[in-house]
Amino acid sequence: MNFIPDFSNKNIIITGATSGIGWETACRYIAAGGNVIAIGRNTSKGQELEQYAASEKGTCHFYACDFLKSETIEPLCARILAEFPRIDILVNCAGISIYKTILEMSIQEWDDIFTTNVKATFLMCRSILPSMRTNKNGHIVNIGSTAGVCGAYNLHSYAATKGAVIQLTRSLAAEYSADNVIINCVCPGATATNMCKDGETPDEMREFLKRFPLGRFATPAEIASIIMFVSSDEASNMAGSIIMDDGGFSAI
Repeated sequence: MNFIPDFSNKNIIITGATSGIGWETACRYIAAGGNVIAIGRNTSKGQELEQYAASEKGTCHFYACDFLKSETIEPLCARILAEFPRIDILVNCAGISIYKTILEMSIQEWDDIFTTNVKATFLMCRSILPSMRTNKNGHIVNIGSTAGVCGAYNLHSYAATKGAVIQLTRSLAAEYSADNVIINCVCPGATATNMCKDGETPDEMREFLKRFPLGRFATPAEIASIIMFVSSDEASNMAGSIIMDDGGFSAI
């Protein structure tokens, strides 16, 4: 799938934009003419995005933020809204995972993953929704996971956070669709990113991929294409949808 519509004149916030799916999604929105407001921890990668935009159709403005410091999120959003009062699209892509059993995981690690994956998504939505309601227009795409639907071995905390994001998506869609704020959730399966690969050995990964009918990792580009479609005008009748992009994993 290579869905690249025209996002000219669209202001697009992407969190987690300096790695993995967020990076690929930011690059594709830029190539499609969007004005990308990229948020991430890695300043050098953020600067790379801005340099990439200089030779593409769109533009990019990078803001450094570590979502583990959740107290910085709302002030950051206030800065962004002061510069870009109309936000057309918000993609909540920032996330972390921790591969440990419940007996191995510390309370701090549990708090960290919920702060990054759930609290940050909540705060971004709470900060940006008022602008979208005022404009009677907007798309929010949250990033869930098949783990949030099916569970996952050694990923209980990650699965719990993604389950929370899925239900947050459904509830916000029920509350704000009448304001023409379209809110959906894309749930990737195993994707070829460092976050997915770091937790397993090569042998473990080969065994894991046997559970997927397609038998392979998704690419970040494949997930980015779905995110772009869901945030486009062509998806105007989708609201509260949970889109599984998992190589058939959830079908069996």
